[in-house]
Amino acid sequence: MTGSIQGVSFYTLKGSDKVIMRTKGGATKKRIAKSPEFENTRKQNMEFGGCSKFGSKSRKAFGSIQRIADYNINPL
Repeated sequence: MTGSIQGVSFYTLKGSDKVIMRTKGGATKKRIAKSPEFENTRKQNMEFGGCSKFGSKSRKAFGSIQRIADYNINPL
């Protein structure tokens, strides 16, 4: 059985035949954005966003010379 019933999810993991059951829940988007207890989470999200932008810009900067490289600069 997989799916959800009244706030309980049933699913299987890849490589396993067992069914895992867990309750739905967690912090809401509004709570993460406003609550002081999620201050570190917001800081880490901002840092990750900056790293992602830097990675994107650096890949684009090397884009014009990537064809002359003898190895894979961008494995994506």
